[in-house]
Amino acid sequence: MTLDDQIRGLRIAAGTVIAFGPLTMLAAWPPTALPIALFADTLFWPLDGAQRMEAKDARLLAAICGGGFFGWGVM
Repeated sequence: MTLDDQIRGLRIAAGTVIAFGPLTMLAAWPPTALPIALFADTLFWPLDGAQRMEAKDARLLAAICGGGFFGWGVM
């Protein structure tokens, strides 16, 4: 793997993390929480709809983690 391939891979990874950050931050607002709720439901198999973003602590955690993801991707 050349240096250019490694740089391209790091840029793609950083872009993915940056894109996931605002998506996670939006989960703190209930009308826009559906994508992250579906993602969490996929992670905690089976798909039963048990993972929700309605609790205040879950929304706070989503906002903090989204900001962390965005900042990590920018760094």
